[in-house]
Amino acid sequence: AESNLQANLARIGRYLATPEPGIVLVGSSVGGRLLPEYFREQGVEVLNLGLDGSCPLFVFEVLDAHGRLPRMVLLETSALFLPLGENDEILRQAVASPTMAISRNFPPFRPESRPVSVFYEKLKAVRENLTKGRARPPLLTVVESPPPGLELPETYAQVKECVLKLRSAGVEVMILDLPRGAGWAGGADPVSRHLSTELGLPLIEAGSALYKEAGDTLRFSDGLHLDAPSARKVTEWIVRNGLPFVTDMP
Repeated sequence: AESNLQANLARIGRYLATPEPGIVLVGSSVGGRLLPEYFREQGVEVLNLGLDGSCPLFVFEVLDAHGRLPRMVLLETSALFLPLGENDEILRQAVASPTMAISRNFPPFRPESRPVSVFYEKLKAVRENLTKGRARPPLLTVVESPPPGLELPETYAQVKECVLKLRSAGVEVMILDLPRGAGWAGGADPVSRHLSTELGLPLIEAGSALYKEAGDTLRFSDGLHLDAPSARKVTEWIVRNGLPFVTDMP
Protein backbone atom coordinates (compact mmCIF):
# COMPACT_ATOMS: atom_id res chain seq x y z
CA ALA A 1 0.00 0.00 0.00
CA GLU A 2 1.02 3.64 -0.33
CA SER A 3 1.75 3.87 3.41
CA ASN A 4 2.64 1.46 6.20
CA LEU A 5 -0.65 2.28 7.92
CA GLN A 6 -2.71 1.36 4.85
CA ALA A 7 -0.67 -1.82 4.33
CA ASN A 8 -1.33 -2.88 7.92
CA LEU A 9 -5.03 -2.05 7.71
CA ALA A 10 -5.32 -4.00 4.47
CA ARG A 11 -3.88 -7.10 6.14
CA ILE A 12 -6.04 -6.69 9.21
CA GLY A 13 -9.12 -6.14 7.03
CA ARG A 14 -8.46 -9.30 5.03
CA TYR A 15 -7.99 -11.29 8.21
CA LEU A 16 -11.16 -10.03 9.90
CA ALA A 17 -13.15 -10.76 6.74
CA THR A 18 -11.97 -14.39 6.61
CA PRO A 19 -14.78 -16.57 8.03
CA GLU A 20 -12.58 -19.48 9.13
CA PRO A 21 -8.95 -18.45 9.73
CA GLY A 22 -6.71 -21.50 9.56
CA ILE A 23 -3.00 -20.73 9.78
CA VAL A 24 -1.89 -17.16 10.52
CA LEU A 25 1.58 -15.64 10.70
CA VAL A 26 1.80 -13.21 13.63
CA GLY A 27 4.69 -10.76 13.69
CA SER A 28 6.31 -7.65 12.26
CA SER A 29 7.40 -6.41 8.83
CA VAL A 30 10.08 -9.14 8.76
CA GLY A 31 7.41 -11.83 8.70
CA GLY A 32 5.31 -9.62 6.48
CA ARG A 33 7.63 -10.41 3.56
CA LEU A 34 6.32 -14.00 3.44
CA LEU A 35 3.26 -13.12 1.38
CA PRO A 36 0.15 -15.35 1.33
CA GLU A 37 0.64 -15.94 -2.40
CA TYR A 38 4.09 -17.43 -1.72
CA PHE A 39 2.49 -20.01 0.58
CA ARG A 40 -0.34 -20.50 -1.91
CA GLU A 41 2.21 -21.34 -4.62
CA GLN A 42 3.27 -24.21 -2.32
CA GLY A 43 -0.31 -25.36 -1.80
CA VAL A 44 -0.83 -23.91 1.69
CA GLU A 45 -3.13 -21.11 2.83
CA VAL A 46 -1.49 -18.83 5.39
CA LEU A 47 -2.93 -15.47 6.42
CA ASN A 48 -0.28 -12.84 7.08
CA LEU A 49 -0.49 -10.47 10.05
CA GLY A 50 3.13 -9.36 9.89
CA LEU A 51 2.51 -5.68 10.60
CA ASP A 52 5.03 -2.96 9.81
CA GLY A 53 6.03 -0.97 12.90
CA SER A 54 3.90 -3.15 15.16
CA CYS A 55 4.39 -6.24 17.29
CA PRO A 56 2.72 -9.53 18.24
CA LEU A 57 1.25 -8.04 21.43
CA PHE A 58 -1.02 -5.93 19.24
CA VAL A 59 -1.67 -8.70 16.72
CA PHE A 60 -3.00 -10.85 19.57
CA GLU A 61 -5.70 -8.16 19.96
CA VAL A 62 -6.58 -8.55 16.27
CA LEU A 63 -6.96 -12.30 16.75
CA ASP A 64 -9.40 -11.65 19.59
CA ALA A 65 -11.31 -9.07 17.53
CA HIS A 66 -12.13 -11.67 14.88
CA GLY A 67 -14.39 -13.70 17.13
CA ARG A 68 -13.04 -17.03 15.87
CA LEU A 69 -9.46 -18.00 16.64
CA PRO A 70 -7.19 -19.59 14.00
CA ARG A 71 -6.22 -23.24 14.07
CA MET A 72 -2.50 -22.47 14.12
CA VAL A 73 -0.30 -19.44 14.86
CA LEU A 74 3.24 -19.00 13.53
CA LEU A 75 4.75 -16.56 16.01
CA GLU A 76 7.58 -14.65 14.33
CA THR A 77 10.46 -13.63 16.61
CA SER A 78 11.87 -10.33 15.27
CA ALA A 79 9.56 -8.09 17.36
CA LEU A 80 8.16 -10.75 19.66
CA PHE A 81 8.92 -8.90 22.89
CA LEU A 82 8.55 -5.36 21.62
CA PRO A 83 6.17 -3.31 23.82
CA LEU A 84 3.03 -1.66 22.46
CA GLY A 85 3.62 1.82 21.03
CA GLU A 86 1.95 4.78 19.35
CA ASN A 87 1.54 2.94 16.04
CA ASP A 88 -0.42 0.23 17.80
CA GLU A 89 -2.82 2.76 19.33
CA ILE A 90 -3.51 4.21 15.86
CA LEU A 91 -4.17 0.72 14.52
CA ARG A 92 -6.34 -0.13 17.54
CA GLN A 93 -8.59 2.87 16.87
CA ALA A 94 -8.84 1.97 13.18
CA VAL A 95 -9.77 -1.65 13.94
CA ALA A 96 -12.53 -0.46 16.29
CA SER A 97 -13.92 2.03 13.74
CA PRO A 98 -17.38 1.63 12.12
CA THR A 99 -15.71 1.52 8.70
CA MET A 100 -13.70 -1.57 9.63
CA ALA A 101 -16.82 -3.21 11.05
CA ILE A 102 -18.74 -2.59 7.81
CA SER A 103 -15.83 -3.78 5.67
CA ARG A 104 -16.00 -7.28 7.15
CA ASN A 105 -19.16 -7.90 5.13
CA PHE A 106 -18.87 -5.22 2.43
CA PRO A 107 -15.61 -5.51 0.42
CA PRO A 108 -15.71 -2.02 -1.19
CA PHE A 109 -15.12 -0.54 2.28
CA ARG A 110 -11.94 -2.56 2.86
CA PRO A 111 -8.62 -0.65 2.90
CA GLU A 112 -7.19 -2.58 -0.06
CA SER A 113 -10.21 -1.63 -2.19
CA ARG A 114 -9.19 2.04 -2.40
CA PRO A 115 -8.29 2.70 -6.08
CA VAL A 116 -4.96 4.31 -5.18
CA SER A 117 -4.09 1.29 -3.00
CA VAL A 118 -4.94 -1.14 -5.81
CA PHE A 119 -2.71 0.75 -8.24
CA TYR A 120 0.17 1.14 -5.80
CA GLU A 121 0.06 -2.52 -4.78
CA LYS A 122 0.48 -3.63 -8.39
CA LEU A 123 3.26 -1.11 -8.98
CA LYS A 124 5.10 -2.17 -5.82
CA ALA A 125 4.83 -5.87 -6.70
CA VAL A 126 6.44 -5.26 -10.11
CA ARG A 127 9.24 -3.21 -8.55
CA GLU A 128 10.02 -5.75 -5.83
CA ASN A 129 10.16 -8.64 -8.30
CA LEU A 130 12.59 -6.72 -10.51
CA THR A 131 14.81 -5.34 -7.74
CA LYS A 132 17.63 -7.56 -6.51
CA GLY A 133 18.46 -7.22 -2.83
CA ARG A 134 21.87 -7.17 -1.16
CA ALA A 135 23.56 -10.33 0.06
CA ARG A 136 24.40 -10.27 3.77
CA PRO A 137 26.83 -12.53 5.67
CA PRO A 138 25.03 -15.56 7.11
CA LEU A 139 27.16 -15.64 10.26
CA LEU A 140 28.66 -12.81 12.29
CA THR A 141 32.45 -12.79 12.42
CA VAL A 142 32.54 -11.53 16.02
CA VAL A 143 30.85 -13.82 18.52
CA GLU A 144 30.21 -12.25 21.90
CA SER A 145 30.15 -14.42 25.00
CA PRO A 146 26.63 -14.87 26.31
CA PRO A 147 25.85 -13.28 29.68
CA PRO A 148 25.94 -15.62 32.68
CA GLY A 149 22.22 -15.15 33.35
CA LEU A 150 19.39 -14.55 30.87
CA GLU A 151 17.54 -11.31 31.58
CA LEU A 152 13.95 -11.51 30.39
CA PRO A 153 12.29 -8.36 29.01
CA GLU A 154 9.36 -6.76 30.84
CA THR A 155 6.99 -7.92 28.12
CA TYR A 156 7.95 -11.58 28.47
CA ALA A 157 5.13 -12.31 30.93
CA GLN A 158 2.56 -10.61 28.65
CA VAL A 159 3.64 -12.61 25.60
CA LYS A 160 3.64 -15.82 27.63
CA GLU A 161 0.13 -15.11 28.93
CA CYS A 162 -1.17 -14.50 25.40
CA VAL A 163 0.37 -17.73 24.13
CA LEU A 164 -1.08 -19.72 27.03
CA LYS A 165 -4.50 -18.19 26.34
CA LEU A 166 -4.31 -19.29 22.71
CA ARG A 167 -3.22 -22.80 23.62
CA SER A 168 -5.99 -23.16 26.21
CA ALA A 169 -8.44 -22.34 23.41
CA GLY A 170 -7.01 -25.16 21.27
CA VAL A 171 -4.75 -23.06 19.02
CA GLU A 172 -1.46 -24.67 18.00
CA VAL A 173 1.39 -22.17 18.47
CA MET A 174 4.85 -22.39 16.92
CA ILE A 175 7.77 -19.96 17.10
CA LEU A 176 9.12 -18.92 13.71
CA ASP A 177 12.60 -17.43 13.45
CA LEU A 178 13.16 -15.85 10.03
CA PRO A 179 16.37 -14.65 8.35
CA ARG A 180 16.96 -10.92 8.79
CA GLY A 181 20.09 -9.00 7.85
CA ALA A 182 23.65 -9.86 8.83
CA GLY A 183 23.97 -13.06 10.85
CA TRP A 184 20.73 -14.43 9.40
CA ALA A 185 21.87 -18.04 9.85
CA GLY A 186 22.59 -17.67 13.57
CA GLY A 187 19.27 -19.04 14.79
CA ALA A 188 16.73 -17.73 17.27
CA ASP A 189 17.59 -15.26 20.03
CA PRO A 190 18.01 -16.58 23.61
CA VAL A 191 14.72 -15.14 24.91
CA SER A 192 12.68 -16.72 22.11
CA ARG A 193 14.46 -20.00 22.77
CA HIS A 194 13.63 -19.67 26.46
CA LEU A 195 9.93 -19.21 25.65
CA SER A 196 10.07 -22.24 23.36
CA THR A 197 11.63 -24.37 26.10
CA GLU A 198 9.44 -23.13 28.95
CA LEU A 199 6.15 -23.65 27.11
CA GLY A 200 7.20 -26.62 24.98
CA LEU A 201 6.61 -24.74 21.72
CA PRO A 202 8.08 -26.06 18.46
CA LEU A 203 10.81 -23.80 17.11
CA ILE A 204 11.17 -23.25 13.36
CA GLU A 205 14.60 -21.78 12.53
CA ALA A 206 14.34 -21.25 8.78
CA GLY A 207 17.56 -19.29 8.22
CA SER A 208 19.76 -21.57 10.27
CA ALA A 209 18.34 -24.71 8.65
CA LEU A 210 18.64 -23.33 5.10
CA TYR A 211 22.28 -22.50 5.66
CA LYS A 212 23.12 -25.86 7.23
CA GLU A 213 21.20 -27.71 4.53
CA ALA A 214 22.58 -26.08 1.41
CA GLY A 215 24.69 -23.06 2.35
CA ASP A 216 22.10 -20.87 0.64
CA THR A 217 22.75 -17.21 0.04
CA LEU A 218 19.85 -14.92 0.86
CA ARG A 219 19.36 -11.31 -0.19
CA PHE A 220 17.71 -8.43 1.63
CA SER A 221 16.00 -5.46 0.03
CA ASP A 222 17.19 -2.94 2.63
CA GLY A 223 19.78 -4.98 4.48
CA LEU A 224 17.15 -6.36 6.90
CA HIS A 225 14.01 -7.56 5.06
CA LEU A 226 14.10 -10.47 2.61
CA ASP A 227 13.74 -9.52 -1.04
CA ALA A 228 11.01 -11.26 -3.07
CA PRO A 229 13.08 -14.21 -4.45
CA SER A 230 14.60 -14.94 -1.03
CA ALA A 231 11.22 -14.67 0.69
CA ARG A 232 9.89 -17.23 -1.78
CA LYS A 233 12.87 -19.50 -1.05
CA VAL A 234 12.28 -19.30 2.72
CA THR A 235 8.55 -19.93 2.28
CA GLU A 236 9.22 -22.96 0.09
CA TRP A 237 11.60 -24.37 2.72
CA ILE A 238 9.03 -23.98 5.49
CA VAL A 239 6.33 -25.75 3.48
CA ARG A 240 8.66 -28.37 2.00
CA ASN A 241 9.69 -29.44 5.47
CA GLY A 242 6.09 -30.07 6.39
CA LEU A 243 4.53 -26.94 7.80
CA PRO A 244 4.92 -26.92 10.66
CA PHE A 245 8.48 -28.28 10.71
CA VAL A 246 9.32 -29.21 14.29
CA THR A 247 13.01 -28.92 15.16
CA ASP A 248 14.66 -30.50 18.14
CA MET A 249 13.71 -28.56 21.22
CA PRO A 250 16.49 -26.20 22.38
